Amino acid sequence: MDEMEAFFKSEIKKIEIDKWDEGMRRHSDPGNEYVLEWVEKNAPWFRESWNNSCCRDCVNCIDCGYNIRTECDGFDQRYLRE
Repeated sequence: MDEMEAFFKSEIKKIEIDKWDEGMRRHSDPGNEYVLEWVEKNAPWFRESWNNSCCRDCVNCIDCGYNIRTECDGFDQRYLRE
């Protein structure tokens, strides 16, 4: 998997988690409108945080890359970067 694919999968997972949290808060599905609002408000900081995280270089990024950490005990460097 290349870095862009890892980034988008991590961002999608973050959106899904945040949407679920919002749905629990509202007691209803916030719908696709929430996703569009999330992208408008959060995509820039998520991208910047991703670029500064160790997640972008980790083979485990699909599992926890949405946390965009700068340090991680589970970090496992990729051997092959595309």
